[in-house]
This record gives sequence, C-alpha cells and structure tokens, in this order.
Amino acid sequence: MRVVNYLESKTRKPLIQTIEQTMLATHLEGMINKGFDALIDENKKNDLKKMFTLFARVNGTQQLKKAWNSYIKVRPMNKVGPRQSR
Repeated sequence: MRVVNYLESKTRKPLIQTIEQTMLATHLEGMINKGFDALIDENKKNDLKKMFTLFARVNGTQQLKKAWNSYIKVRPMNKVGPRQSR
C-alpha cells in the first residue's frame, strides 16, 4: 500500500477512525434499509459476515440486531423456518 509510505504510523489509526466514522457510521441505517433483507433472503452469508465486521468497527452491531429482530417478526414462518422442538 502506497499510503503507508506517506503517513506516519501515529497518524494512521486516527485517520482510519475518522474515515470509518465519516464513511460508515453515518450511513449504517441506510445500508440496513437498502440491503439487509435482500442479503438474508438471498442467503448471502459472506456478505452478512462482512457487514457485521464493518458495523462492529463503529459499534453498529446493535443496529444489525434490531434489523434482524424486525426481519424475523415480519417474515412468514416458511421464510425463516419453523421453530425446532427440543
């Protein structure tokens, strides 16, 4: 990465945090609203994993939990699957 050649190591972490806040944290709801349900419907496990990892970097996992909770409440049981008895 060329950026490593130009940035001091002490600058890198605050810069990454600023970029994450600007580019990611401020758009969490929009990303959930525009793609979360589709990722689940299409069983895109790798994409959901990436989404969770990115959201975790900016303390956004609570929003994903809320989205998942909403998803399972409004989807028909045949989409989510019947509850397994133990």
